[in-house]
Amino acid sequence: MKKLALVIVLAFLMAGCGAQEKPVFETVGNVDFQEPELPAAGTIDVYLPDEAAAQTMSEEDDVQVYQWDSYEVSIETLPSGDIASTMQELTGMNADALTIMKQEKENMSLYQTVWSTAGEEGILCGRAMVADDGNYHYCVSLLNPENVNSEDLYAQMVGSFQIKSGDTSK
Repeated sequence: MKKLALVIVLAFLMAGCGAQEKPVFETVGNVDFQEPELPAAGTIDVYLPDEAAAQTMSEEDDVQVYQWDSYEVSIETLPSGDIASTMQELTGMNADALTIMKQEKENMSLYQTVWSTAGEEGILCGRAMVADDGNYHYCVSLLNPENVNSEDLYAQMVGSFQIKSGDTSK
């Protein structure tokens, strides 16, 4: 009988050894959560030839399109986030079909890609650069016919690319 009582006591002790306290979760109710306000978007400053000095089209406030000779340049600012969807918007192609190069420069991620597409005048070649500061995607894209060499122009544009602060209080 003593052995049976000892076994029962040991069984109860063993059952209590694995028990842990249940975690206590704190709940928060009636809290008015407000998204932090994004800073104002900066302004894209990029080299454009004199022939492109006048803006030829503006689809929206944040999109500027310049056309001259055989070139078309689009400059726009989009909300930051998914770089694949931004590249798809710029190129018209699924980002999986593009080779996107990334580099870090001055606290920003720079993404560049090239593509080609068929247009009314033949095959068009495109180049795009997106600078991501964590809040906005600053986009510059260049489109031209395949028989027009745009390498030097694009290099000048990329070399001169700057974001001027959107904060006008400074």
